Amino acid sequence: MKKEGFNVKFLKLSCLLLIFLFSIGLVSAASYFVADIVPVQNQIFYNEIAEYEVIIQNSRNIEQVFTIVPPIQASWSFLTDPVYALSSFDVDKNEEDSFTFFITPNTVEAPGKYIVPVKIKSSTEEQMFDVELFIKNSAPQYTGYVPSISIHAGVPEGINPSKIVPVHVELTNRNVLTINELVVSLEGPLVDETQTTSLGPLEKKTVDFNLHFSPSQEATTTFFDIKATADGYDVNPVRKEIRIVPYGDIEETRSTENEFFKEVTSITLNNKANVPNTQEVLYPITFFSRFFTKLSVPYTVEKRDGGRYVVSLVSLGVQEEIVVLASKNYRPIFILFLLAILGLGLYYLFRSPLTVKKKGIVLEKSSAGHVQLKVTLLVKNRTRRIVEGVSITDKVPHVAAFADGVLKGTMRPDKVMGHAKYGTVLKWDVVHLEAFEERIITYAVKLKISILGNFDLPAASVRYKNQRHRFVRVYSNQISVGL
Repeated sequence: MKKEGFNVKFLKLSCLLLIFLFSIGLVSAASYFVADIVPVQNQIFYNEIAEYEVIIQNSRNIEQVFTIVPPIQASWSFLTDPVYALSSFDVDKNEEDSFTFFITPNTVEAPGKYIVPVKIKSSTEEQMFDVELFIKNSAPQYTGYVPSISIHAGVPEGINPSKIVPVHVELTNRNVLTINELVVSLEGPLVDETQTTSLGPLEKKTVDFNLHFSPSQEATTTFFDIKATADGYDVNPVRKEIRIVPYGDIEETRSTENEFFKEVTSITLNNKANVPNTQEVLYPITFFSRFFTKLSVPYTVEKRDGGRYVVSLVSLGVQEEIVVLASKNYRPIFILFLLAILGLGLYYLFRSPLTVKKKGIVLEKSSAGHVQLKVTLLVKNRTRRIVEGVSITDKVPHVAAFADGVLKGTMRPDKVMGHAKYGTVLKWDVVHLEAFEERIITYAVKLKISILGNFDLPAASVRYKNQRHRFVRVYSNQISVGL
């Protein structure tokens, strides 16, 4: 019985172990990416280039970095388009990417089928592929010498796409075969040039090409193939790598136009480069002019090297041109000046021709508290014309009385009237005032009661006839006399 129990436990443990191992196998079998290398042109002559499309699908929920690892063999050369894919490339999560893969025979010339082992790997796993390549028999039309041409070319280290790039292709005929028609072409993603020449036996010749690129071509590393066809026979091409470099800067020009109390400066910025760029715009100002200066772009006011400037940082794209307008507009000052002159003119036009000022002082003050005041009215014609129909009216409050005869030699009121509301009303009929004439009217007031502090007197009024022959009034100031 003990032996049977031991066997049962052992059987259970064995089953659990098998399930565990099977689970590990399932996890290991799950691949985090799917890759394929599809032939585009894998049947070539020994002097041609085989082409394949590499397709990679990232099955993970994170971005992965992949690397293609060709064999290290002198028999073959490898290149990708884009070039950086030969080192490493990124594929977003759950996305698919592809690029072109080239294989060039170096020392292999014999016709037949060849297997080139290529590895694609990520940070977690790798996959191996046997890439098939077929080399065909050479062209049968040559029964004698087969054209043998060596190709050498000099390419500048860094290429400025805004300039013409000279490429000198040196061709050498290695045998005594005369080549009547030699077609030399430069082909690549950014290059497409062709020339036709001829080569005599063992002749060496240089064919000059001038490459033209778009000035806006961004910095990149690419390639072009130098291909030669000798009387219909394709010569083994040569691949050259070229590097487009960043270049150029921003060109600034200024022009100024003066308008009516306004100066406008056009600042033209032209990014003659193949990369985005920024330019700082400085526009000089003074302490006064800064209040009337502005740019057509966001700006700040700064002090630099002892001067004041309006400063703006402008961003420009590749080959982009921007015009910044800087303006000094003094028209608001001119408008305010005109408004001030207009207002002053209207003031002088519509102001009253007469002015009235009222003053008061203590004339006499007894110990018993009796107080007499002297009130003076100064009426002035401040214009060059005669003012007709002038009459002066003043009021004495109920707590005081008009003291007639106290001030000798003064102009006595034409009317002295009692008033239930104002107390006593005094009136002088002046009839008219000559140009710039002044009249001084003085009278005395006696207080009926003792007052501590100040005694207030109301404003006097002057009635006159204006230029439209209508009667209008002008008022003096109110006064307060300290007792």
